[in-house]
Amino acid sequence: AIPLSNSRYAVGIDFDTVEGFIYWTDDLSKRIERARLNGSDQQDVITTEVISPDGIAIDWISRNIYWIDTGADRIEVTTIDK
Repeated sequence: AIPLSNSRYAVGIDFDTVEGFIYWTDDLSKRIERARLNGSDQQDVITTEVISPDGIAIDWISRNIYWIDTGADRIEVTTIDK
């Protein structure tokens, strides 16, 4: 188990093997978050313009985050290294 704070309903999950972060979508809080495997360094990654984030995929080679927003009927993408 990974101890996390403020997560309400994690739906999708993936792992960035380059930086060692686990990423997840939270359907109730409408955001994408990340943290280390031990639960430390928890951060909000995407908090705006997300309606219902579900699945997530980390492209650790191209450094992109892909997720499905079922509330908006879209597949979204952003870079990890903003």
